[in-house]
Amino acid sequence: MPWCEPCEQFYNPNTLTSGGNCPTCGVLVGEIDETAKPEAVKLEAKKPVVEPATKVPWHFWLLCIATAGYLIWRFVQLGFRIF
Repeated sequence: MPWCEPCEQFYNPNTLTSGGNCPTCGVLVGEIDETAKPEAVKLEAKKPVVEPATKVPWHFWLLCIATAGYLIWRFVQLGFRIF
């Protein structure tokens, strides 16, 4: 597993950028010498990690509409019992 020395963290190869860089600090994982200290490694400016927006599945909205319809129907039934 790739190890990022400055971040002191293991990464899954799928979580690295397309160039094999660490997503947090931008250092090329595996390029750092093991004897080098993290302070001696010149880091690039940290860029915020932008994750792609995930869409809500259509069946979630279907469940929300069905639940709202059920609750409206139950309130209608409650109204007929009171009057």
